[in-house]
Amino acid sequence: MHFPFVPIDKWREKVQQEIRNDQLDPFLWREQIEGLVVKALYTDQDLGGSPLPMNMRQKSRWKRCQLYQHSSLEQVHRDIQADIQGGCDALWLRMDRGIRKEGKLSGQGIPLWGLPAWEKLLGKHPIEKLSFQLDSGVNSYCVAATFVAYLRQHKLDPHSMMINWGADPIGNLARDGRFPRGSKLAFAEASRLLSWSSKGKTSVFCFSSQPYHMAGADLQTELALLLASMADTFRQLVSLQCSPKAIASKMMLSIPIDRNI
Repeated sequence: MHFPFVPIDKWREKVQQEIRNDQLDPFLWREQIEGLVVKALYTDQDLGGSPLPMNMRQKSRWKRCQLYQHSSLEQVHRDIQADIQGGCDALWLRMDRGIRKEGKLSGQGIPLWGLPAWEKLLGKHPIEKLSFQLDSGVNSYCVAATFVAYLRQHKLDPHSMMINWGADPIGNLARDGRFPRGSKLAFAEASRLLSWSSKGKTSVFCFSSQPYHMAGADLQTELALLLASMADTFRQLVSLQCSPKAIASKMMLSIPIDRNI
């Protein structure tokens, strides 16, 4: 999605009309309990007056990404179809809790296991035009394998698609509470996924602070835990002969946004 440029003066004028108050500052920024100042709007001036480099502007395209976690494949299929027609171009698929933890299906999330399930979910959708964020917990390696098989069955090259496999062993432990087959295997599978994804557009890791955010952590604690889990994941993968540069090139961060940030 592309948005037209609006001068800051025009934006402030519009805000003033909406709130009907001459004193704008109390509405445009506030100080958090941690001592951080959060503004309602950030511009190039907040970067010291230097605009973003052109190569960053060209690559920073907004996507409309919708989360799906319904337990019915048929319902999710219909929802995806309606959202694509409405302009959605990225799908966030959260697997059933049982898949994420290697247990029995729980009815909490998408029961997406095996090629028939992928076919039922994505059949007839223009998947080559979509981006995917997979949330499959400790089973990211196995779920990735079935999705790759599905794509190849449809003559699509997974390396040419925008896919994040959602690997985050420590974050998954914080959210789901267990490493069903042990931490060593979880990191070993993440390293294999990294090796397989070394070429192409696919990314491997999605380090998320959501488990700590949902548990009620304040902003400083949330960010500290996120950085600590990333650092330990780096250490574990480097010990498995993965290069820090390769890890960094295949990762993304996910930080919940609410009224406090």
